[in-house]
Amino acid sequence: ATVWPKACCSAPHETVQDVTREGIETTGMDISERPGMDALSTYFDSFPTTATSKVGQVKVKVVFIRHGHACHNALDQQGSGWKLMNKLRQAAYPDAPLTNCGMRLSKANGIRLSKASPGAPDFVGTSGLLRAIETGLEMFPGANIHPLPFIAEDGSDACNTPSDNAAQQGRLNATHGPTDAKRVKWQYINAAPNPAEVGASDYTSFKKLLALKVLPQLVANHPDRELTLAIVSHSKFMRTAMKKSFGCEKKDAYFDNNAAKSASYNFSFNKKGGEIEAVSFGEVAKSCTSIDFSPQVWTQKDFCQADYDRCSIADPKSMGLSEKDALGHKQSPSISHPDPAKRPEYVCCKDWEIQELPGPPEVGPQGLNA
Repeated sequence: ATVWPKACCSAPHETVQDVTREGIETTGMDISERPGMDALSTYFDSFPTTATSKVGQVKVKVVFIRHGHACHNALDQQGSGWKLMNKLRQAAYPDAPLTNCGMRLSKANGIRLSKASPGAPDFVGTSGLLRAIETGLEMFPGANIHPLPFIAEDGSDACNTPSDNAAQQGRLNATHGPTDAKRVKWQYINAAPNPAEVGASDYTSFKKLLALKVLPQLVANHPDRELTLAIVSHSKFMRTAMKKSFGCEKKDAYFDNNAAKSASYNFSFNKKGGEIEAVSFGEVAKSCTSIDFSPQVWTQKDFCQADYDRCSIADPKSMGLSEKDALGHKQSPSISHPDPAKRPEYVCCKDWEIQELPGPPEVGPQGLNA
């Protein structure tokens, strides 16, 4: 049998599934007791555990955003020919970057999101996968981007396995420029003692990371007000969180590229010696809401040369090309592409607001490998 690769609501509010400092949630299970997750608890060893009573509480709004259109998505959405081969190539594409259009649409959709939901977020986190990091850079220009463990796409395929920091930093320097690349802050990824945690998809550990590491610093820096976090992640991770942890309907938990939904949490904390110590962090049930900013998605079936150049330089084999053909700007039989003779009016990455935006930096023959 063929094994296929893995590729909101409004209601009265009530808090559910609190995570306490001891790591207990409604299941009564400490994270260190979870089968196969022994290493995860070591990430949190450095956090204090003396807080026993809450003296403060803040509302935390988390805006969950799906990454933009990536090179491995193109093998499915803009693919041609034998679908099984494209599925296999899609799964095998290592830590796929955004397509050229994915970068431009992420920037344009970031503008739309900022208009629909005014005010810069207090924190921008992404998964450790390159497509999520690049989306954060494009959607939130000027903000520091913090790759986080535990929020990657589920599955062990190459497309869902993060590259190491040095390789990702090299790609970002080459394709976004050193100034933007410096906005990526690696401290949360570097603190993970087990590389598997970087590519893990584990919502409970994600909540503990926010409660014990991220939120105390934000509360200290921004006391006595609601906090807003933007988290760029992946469809399955966020869909599961929306359905299981917030009780949202299946139809309300779907994420297209760059789509955003907000959800609320209550964060209780204790102040000790001038420092903030988490007491509990729990969801506000059915608080998930779609942010209606009409994000534009790539619906065209044809792949454009700028996308070929970006995706094929990164990994020519996955795109169905040899390295020589990729460097020679050849087009792949695995991907649909426009025929200028038949469709001279075709506009790549067409979007009503994108014309206002500068294109991403040109990628030379050694661009993504620099």
